[in-house]
Amino acid sequence: MYAEVSGKLNAGDKAVLNSPRFPSTSGSCLQFYYHMFGATIGTLNVYVTYSSFWRTKVWSKSGNQSNSWNIAQVSFSSFVSYNVSRFE
Repeated sequence: MYAEVSGKLNAGDKAVLNSPRFPSTSGSCLQFYYHMFGATIGTLNVYVTYSSFWRTKVWSKSGNQSNSWNIAQVSFSSFVSYNVSRFE
């Protein structure tokens, strides 16, 4: 997913990516690349949703992270089905 954020944005604008639902797991690793460059880049959060009322932030990065692609790896487990509910 690519979201151009150097143009005019309104406060609270978000680009959201949701995954399909996955079965419970004793250990999973979510791996992705991110590129966050610029003085006003903001924050990227990644959430996992376990049910309609239980969502957990599993990763977050804020501010300028250099003009390059960086890799992130997040390990987690879940006793119930889940989805990577939000990259925002």
